[in-house]
Amino acid sequence: MLELLTGPFGPLLVFVARLIDVPLATVRTILISRGDRWTVTLIAFFESLAWLVVVSAVIAVVGSSPWLMVAYAGGFAAGNYAGMTLERRLGLGVVSVFVLTRSGVEVAEALRDEGFGATEFVGAGRDGRTEMVMSVMGRRRAADAERIIHTWDPDAVVVATQTAGVRNGVVSKRK
Repeated sequence: MLELLTGPFGPLLVFVARLIDVPLATVRTILISRGDRWTVTLIAFFESLAWLVVVSAVIAVVGSSPWLMVAYAGGFAAGNYAGMTLERRLGLGVVSVFVLTRSGVEVAEALRDEGFGATEFVGAGRDGRTEMVMSVMGRRRAADAERIIHTWDPDAVVVATQTAGVRNGVVSKRK
């Protein structure tokens, strides 16, 4: 392994290794907040194994090439970007969506027609009577819900928050 790192492809190998283990850390962190113990444990094992292999090899030969340090730091930075991109594509987690609108009944019905659960509330805001619709869904479907909401009310205020857990109720799954 040390011969590989001291060769011309050493920095590239270090960069790629960090590009693998850092996104694992990103996904692991998100799954921790969801309480997914077994998946987190499995990811943590492989993440730490990859990290140990890379760090121990780099420390052993870092004096022979400053490019290894640059590759290590660059791989970490790129790995964070890749992890965030991966997490966005995976759409992990559940969100609670709150809609402030003057068309609450219509928005709630439109969401229900597409398989979302929706609860309606009546409230009072700065400009008088308003309606609120609340829905809990997989994060992958949040963009679909927002499109439906804005079809009924382009001026609706939509707030989506990460939700740690849901017990009972209707939570729409990806279609």
